[in-house]
Amino acid sequence: MGLSKLAAKCQTCPFVSTCGHKRMEEVGFLIPSVPAEQPSMDISRGDTIVDRIIQAAQRSFEESVRTALKLEKAFEEARELEMRRLK
Repeated sequence: MGLSKLAAKCQTCPFVSTCGHKRMEEVGFLIPSVPAEQPSMDISRGDTIVDRIIQAAQRSFEESVRTALKLEKAFEEARELEMRRLK
């Protein structure tokens, strides 16, 4: 579907109201709307791309903390073993 208007030449013509050969100028074109697709994310429950990024970062952070705690525990055990050996 297009948007049009009466041509400038016809607008200035004295016979504009009686003329049978009016010319139109195209102003634009309307693109038919396509029904919206179902979103792949449920925004109502906070399932947005930002939320997914935050969750991934939190998982990564939690894994790093767990690893650091395991290493700290292992170093503490090694320190205790060394202290026992030196006594």
